[in-house]
Amino acid sequence: MSKETDELSVTTMNQGKALCQAGSETGRTMKKVFWVFLILVLGLTLPSMAAEDYHDVVKALDVKVSELGDRIKDMDEKIEDVKSKAAYKDIFTIAFVGGAFCALWAQKNKKNSWLWFFFGFFLPIVAVIVLLYKNSKILKEEETNG
Repeated sequence: MSKETDELSVTTMNQGKALCQAGSETGRTMKKVFWVFLILVLGLTLPSMAAEDYHDVVKALDVKVSELGDRIKDMDEKIEDVKSKAAYKDIFTIAFVGGAFCALWAQKNKKNSWLWFFFGFFLPIVAVIVLLYKNSKILKEEETNG
């Protein structure tokens, strides 16, 4: 009796395993069918929705890029303005210092200081060269006279 019971138990267990395997295979098949269906449904609907969304995003990005390009142009123009103004300030400073130097030399040597100021202001390099020449001439005269 126990042998028959054991055989019956083993047979019942084998049949149960076979049913479970068949059920799990059916479950796996159902899962596969579900995933394929889901992928098909999403695959057909999402690209059309995504294309519209991407089109809007691309338009928005194009607008932003063009705005940034305009801002860069404006900044470049401002930089050029600042550079040109700085160059004019430097030129004016050099001209003023040249004029002041010439005017001081003219006062020291009893010459027309306004004339030398304007000469040094408008032609600072030429004025300094002329001043050096005239000053060396004056120094030589003082050595011979003095």
